[in-house]
Amino acid sequence: MNITFLVGNGFDIRMGIASAYKKVEAHYVGIDKTDPVLVEFQHSLKNDGEYWSNFESAIGQYTGEFQEDGQADFQHCLNDFTEELILYLQKEESKIDYELCSAEIKKEFTRSFSNYDADIRPKYRNNLNSIINKHGGVSFRFISFNYTHILDQCLKQAFTKDTVVGKHVLGGTSYSHSVNGAVYHIHGALPGPIITGVDNSNQIMNKKWAEDRRFLQKLAKPAINDRAGSLIDENVLRLINESNIICVYGMSLGDTDQTWWKHIGSWLSGNDRRLILYGHDSGNHDVKHSYQRSFTAEDKLIDRFFDLADIRGASRDNLEKKVFAVINPNLFNLDLVKLTEQKKKVQKIQQETMVKQLETAFEEHQKLAKLTTIT
Repeated sequence: MNITFLVGNGFDIRMGIASAYKKVEAHYVGIDKTDPVLVEFQHSLKNDGEYWSNFESAIGQYTGEFQEDGQADFQHCLNDFTEELILYLQKEESKIDYELCSAEIKKEFTRSFSNYDADIRPKYRNNLNSIINKHGGVSFRFISFNYTHILDQCLKQAFTKDTVVGKHVLGGTSYSHSVNGAVYHIHGALPGPIITGVDNSNQIMNKKWAEDRRFLQKLAKPAINDRAGSLIDENVLRLINESNIICVYGMSLGDTDQTWWKHIGSWLSGNDRRLILYGHDSGNHDVKHSYQRSFTAEDKLIDRFFDLADIRGASRDNLEKKVFAVINPNLFNLDLVKLTEQKKKVQKIQQETMVKQLETAFEEHQKLAKLTTIT
């Protein structure tokens, strides 16, 4: 059976890079642009919201600021932002030394996958296990909505030699839970090309442009992938349909990825399928100490999914039993940027200490040699 992780920007932030939209926005707005079209675009970004999905929605709204013949200027803005974003993320990711942190990566990722359901309440964890216990081996698979290779590199460091993270027994036979290190980047990956945009024509304010097939192929993400011909959408859809459990981690559940939430909603209606939504609530660190706060945060996350999946009424009531929400999960607790910095400091101290020891040993040797010569 297959457990598929959909991973968003919250994962990269957890690993320590400054890839939150507000960080990138501040960087881009701070770049000294002289082109008045780009300057105006920079100014427009300041109220886009907290998440990348907010930015992508705002991009669709920003089309309404242009006249019908202004597509070139709009594309110029989006291209410039994309180029600066690629450079920014490459610089951020370069702060991580994966080989230097390999032992910690192996330990934490093995723990996380073997305990992916640990924060789910026992009643519902038993529900998950009832599905797992009907099958043989378990394979963890990955779909990334990020542009970086952080997930790819972590999986490579952790599971190239040993892919097993757990096991279960069925009919007296032990079956392994293993990690498949292949990562499908639905929106492209560094150094590009990468895809930024809306989900569909309804999210484009400029209605004339929304009716333009070629413009859609430059702004609507599914249309871009289709035109690109990489078959990534088809491969990701296959992974989703082959999944028994889907885990959504580090994603803001934005409407600019609504196509995928609808796909998952359709998938969920199949037999023996479960969805785990991992959410983050920075304002409620004590959410797990209060059922009221926990339930409220969980309901908000679940409601958001069903709204985006466009599932209502009796169908929603039935499917909601198959969805589990976890707020502030104890997964992937590893700041690789800080860890890299710490390890490099230790390396530097060790190297300096070694140099001093060698210098001291050389001085002692010189003294001994001098005394021996005199004798």
